[in-house]
Amino acid sequence: MPQHRRSFASKPRDPHSAFVALGTTVILDNVRMQIAKQPGLRTCKGKIVLVRRHLDGRHTLWYEKRAFGCFDKKGRPTQVLNKVA
Repeated sequence: MPQHRRSFASKPRDPHSAFVALGTTVILDNVRMQIAKQPGLRTCKGKIVLVRRHLDGRHTLWYEKRAFGCFDKKGRPTQVLNKVA
């Protein structure tokens, strides 16, 4: 193993981390939904959202009467919602 490490070890081209912090997310039954930046709000951190799971498998996220997003059954955004409930 040490010889293998010596043979294949190399320094990274870019010394900066490739890690990108995950934004604000909601997880329901292993479906991760990332909330997009919301107009008029600096952050969504700490907001309590309502997750609606629809009969067709979609999910919508709501904060008060404001839709934060619509997602398919795998958690991918399907459309931008700016509606009021």
